[in-house]
Amino acid sequence: MTFSHFRKHISWYLMAISAILATTGYVLYYTINGIAFDFSDLAYAVIQLFLLESNLDFKPINLPLNIARFLAPASLATAVIQGMLNLFSDKIRLNRIKSYKEHIIIYGDSVNNLRLAKDPQVSAKRYVLVNAGLSDENEDDDDSYRMLHMNVEQLNRQALKKIGFYASRYFIVSCESDTRSLMVARELALNIEAEELVKPIDVILVFNNPEWAEYGYELGITEQVKSELSNHKYLKFRYLNYKDTAIRRIMHLHAPDIYSPVISVAEAQKSICIIGYNKITERLLMNLALNSHYINHQKLKVYLFADNQDGFDDFAVKYQLTFTLDIDTLKANEINEFSGNAAAVYITEEKDSKILFAFSVLRRNRAIQKIPRIFISDTDQTAASLIRDENTCFINLADEASVFSNLIDESIDKLAQTIHGDYLLNLQQINPDIPTHRPWDILPDEIRNRNRQQADHMWIKLRSLGCIAVPLDNAGNAYELQHDERLEALSKAEHNRWCAYLYCNGWKLGEKRDDAHKIHTDLVPYEDLSEPIKQYDRNAILNMPHLLHQTGYKIVKKTTP
Repeated sequence: MTFSHFRKHISWYLMAISAILATTGYVLYYTINGIAFDFSDLAYAVIQLFLLESNLDFKPINLPLNIARFLAPASLATAVIQGMLNLFSDKIRLNRIKSYKEHIIIYGDSVNNLRLAKDPQVSAKRYVLVNAGLSDENEDDDDSYRMLHMNVEQLNRQALKKIGFYASRYFIVSCESDTRSLMVARELALNIEAEELVKPIDVILVFNNPEWAEYGYELGITEQVKSELSNHKYLKFRYLNYKDTAIRRIMHLHAPDIYSPVISVAEAQKSICIIGYNKITERLLMNLALNSHYINHQKLKVYLFADNQDGFDDFAVKYQLTFTLDIDTLKANEINEFSGNAAAVYITEEKDSKILFAFSVLRRNRAIQKIPRIFISDTDQTAASLIRDENTCFINLADEASVFSNLIDESIDKLAQTIHGDYLLNLQQINPDIPTHRPWDILPDEIRNRNRQQADHMWIKLRSLGCIAVPLDNAGNAYELQHDERLEALSKAEHNRWCAYLYCNGWKLGEKRDDAHKIHTDLVPYEDLSEPIKQYDRNAILNMPHLLHQTGYKIVKKTTP
């Protein structure tokens, strides 16, 4: 029993204690004083005690009865007051919310919503939890969590005013069902009163299932809802596929080439190990496929150790991974015999027994004993939370959906936005009917992802050159990229990156380009491209210093420590 549960029901506990003490006290009182009684007399006397109508004369009163005659009416009064407060609690909430300005609304029944409300950046502000799934089992000790929890069955016009939507700054939707999240967005679009919108409001939909987001875009569902909300100029609306976004952030810090960079065209193939197969593994493999085309022109070698690989073949075919990765699938216990030269080990196991087995093997197998390892899960309730390992980075993907700064901060997209902005500036004429010609805020998600992938790969290219990006005011001369002998190798790497993105999105090679059916003529080796097409790839490399300059950075050679 939690303290918050006891506090909520304290009046009932006090009444129960009073009744027990009173019953015990009256039995002793009647017995000592020789008064005949039966059960009805006893019950009547106890009830009178609660109503301050006890008929005690001035004979010695025993301790239980003495305590009960004070505690019983006090507990009854507490219950009445608490009942009145509960009766008017909704009215109190409404009056409190009416005074809110620039507050945060967290809508939905996702398990991450309560954690999000406890984020210091949120708890320091005013916020409202709507349908957040609060119950006796998971209520927080802080009254504010209950005080600001509201149930709204449908997001109609009355409900929007009830939760203070028009005065809010952020409206975050996170439901266990991604279908429900989109329905909430549609309800919002249909019920907004345009004349009430007088200030910017960010509407953020948090998706739990990456595949749902993909199908939603492919079928036009997400873009339809997005266009409905984009009709209101003060609404800034976007989706957040938090698992893919979280893995993308992880790769910025823990990509294989960070641990073992490729800086030579003649360098050998690099490899990694992945232990476990599940949805996280699949999203990790996709990210590796998109961001592992180094200047040595070789596929990244992946050793996948898992006993349960049901669905892997279908997954690999769907995202055409054989074009982008060199994957060996092995049984989990075969990692005991692994002797390859891996750059990193990613652990995605979910079962505690398999997690413990993986860490045990990693400590015993000398070939991978000291290799950096990254444990990725969508919860912190695993056996891995008990392990202390200096070689392992432990990552909980759910933090992406429960850390406020991750939801609202688009700094990871700054370079991607710059790439798209530069593209718009170089257009001779902008046609808003063409999806790629639209500003970033209303750009379709798939086109945003193209720019994101190009931006992410830029850091890989820099590492391949042995370079880093530093602020413009840092000492040191900018690196003259156009004179690097690896320029053509980087251009080929850029083409490989572009091909990888199309492959993962279902495109295929064909003799005639057909965007509707995802057929492209340029899904061929770099050597088979025409010179004008090759020049596109070369220009993408040569434009890197210009793009980074716009974000306040320059390219310099990395100094060895």
